[in-house]
Amino acid sequence: MIVKAGPVQALYDKGFLRYIQTAGHEVVRMIYFAVRDQDWETILGTLTDEHIHTSEDTFSISYTYHLNHQDIKMKWQAKIKGQADGTITFDLKGFAQSNFLRNRAGFCVLHPITGITGQSCRLEHPDGSFTYGTFPIRISPHQPFLNLKAMEWPVAEQGVARLEFSGDIFESEDQRNWSDASYKTYCTPLSKPIPAQVHSGDEIQQQVVFRLVKPVPVVTTTPTTLLSRIHVHPQPIAFPELGLGMNSFGSDPNANEVHFLQSLGLKHLRADVFLNQAHWREPLKRSLHQSTILTIPLELALFFGEDASEQVHSFVNFIQAQAVPLQSILIFDAAKSYTTDALLQKVVPALRTTFPGVPLGGGSDANFTEFNRHPFTLTSTDFVVYAINPQVHAFDDLTLIENTASQADTVESARHIAGKRPIHLSPVTLKPRFNAIVSSDQNTSTIPTDPRQPTSFISGWTLASLKYLTEAGAASITYFETTGPNGIYHQDQPYAVGYLLAYILAFKPIHVLPTNHPEPLKITSFLLRNDIGSCLLIANHTSEPQVVELPENFIIHTHTIIGTATGKATYPNYLPGSQLTLSAFQTVALDGALL
Repeated sequence: MIVKAGPVQALYDKGFLRYIQTAGHEVVRMIYFAVRDQDWETILGTLTDEHIHTSEDTFSISYTYHLNHQDIKMKWQAKIKGQADGTITFDLKGFAQSNFLRNRAGFCVLHPITGITGQSCRLEHPDGSFTYGTFPIRISPHQPFLNLKAMEWPVAEQGVARLEFSGDIFESEDQRNWSDASYKTYCTPLSKPIPAQVHSGDEIQQQVVFRLVKPVPVVTTTPTTLLSRIHVHPQPIAFPELGLGMNSFGSDPNANEVHFLQSLGLKHLRADVFLNQAHWREPLKRSLHQSTILTIPLELALFFGEDASEQVHSFVNFIQAQAVPLQSILIFDAAKSYTTDALLQKVVPALRTTFPGVPLGGGSDANFTEFNRHPFTLTSTDFVVYAINPQVHAFDDLTLIENTASQADTVESARHIAGKRPIHLSPVTLKPRFNAIVSSDQNTSTIPTDPRQPTSFISGWTLASLKYLTEAGAASITYFETTGPNGIYHQDQPYAVGYLLAYILAFKPIHVLPTNHPEPLKITSFLLRNDIGSCLLIANHTSEPQVVELPENFIIHTHTIIGTATGKATYPNYLPGSQLTLSAFQTVALDGALL
């Protein structure tokens, strides 16, 4: 629900405030609180005793939030108050009801990327001093703001916003490192030892205050019917090479799955080979077999241990006897999940000699942050690579859609590091495949699944991911898996995302033309081009019908609903600039031509 504090409004959503804005400008993306355990897992809770009171320009909210997960038991009392002058106060009191270890407990504030990137920020510190910083343009590998008590930054051209923190020391990080579309200000600072012991009976009391130091003037605009129009930009961008990951559940595809996967025309099939493990040959044999029956070249991700020199020669001796085409080779340290100079020096000469025409890549198998924080000598590799997933910090549908836009930021920052070397994304998944910073004896061998994988919502999410990565210039993208609950085909039929990829690849796109829509959290548009014509794909990310204004220079020949087996239908009444209504979570493809 929308709540108002004078000139400020926000979306109240399940205990937290999202999209705090004034005069049409988003100022804060989200204010929430969280407990992160010793492995940085976010502990979800349940909300009770919720009371909401609103008026024309004020609101008050209170509730209790309960955590009850394994050994972590805690109760939070929250109060949020919005005043007519635009001030919002969020008070939080937590009561530990068990002994547990935590890395973080308390408030987080997310700052949007758009409108804030590159802006200066006045930082106030607990000793009363102040400094100035800047919200990073390129993704900052380390915390840009430290030791915070308050911060102020400009809004639009004339306004100034302020956040005040109490109850702990706060600092900021660039969450685009994990493909989140935000900067985050949080407590407790990472300079303090973690994990920290929490005892039953401990209390945590914190407060965050948002206020407008200088209000933003309201600009009156003339109503227009073109607010939902898709706009096309004329600069073509090459369409990337697309591939899929191997089924991580160990099963080979059946005849129907083979037929479907062969028909896609994929550029590669990713297979992970852990050469530091004694039984690496059997998984590799299965990968070689699937590559052969699917007629898809392999993208081999090689993971090396301490004896990398010996391991690479064992691998080379084994693989030379196989007649399987390789698309590329990714090189990672198995213990670190990223590439190091020491590893490259040990393995690249043997790989270059054995596979002279196969591109070699290095980077991170975890997140962009590991690549960003651990540079290596790029001259040893032909491309850089890193993995992406949208659920490192939050898991709701809206966050997943928000985070697609920041995937483009990772590509742009990677290009700054890599120079002219191509940028590969491998793999793109819904959930983290493992915890790269686990500190306990947590079992990470099972690849987690997301129950939303089969849905039309994920088809739309994938379209948005593909749009942002492609328009940013990614050269190669590996999505999900071939089959199984993390794949695009399961239980003898394609998932909605399987139909989406099949349609896109059947079109045989050569280029894309960048497009934009004024409400990207609701609508994604993606314009493909080949030698014959154009195809405009549009996804509705919401549970409500959405009306879209089509581009003025686009003629539509056929209209196809993606995510079902529905065939193409001719709609001769579509005219350039006309409207199209998409039902809940629907993706459509409009084949046609640009004028």
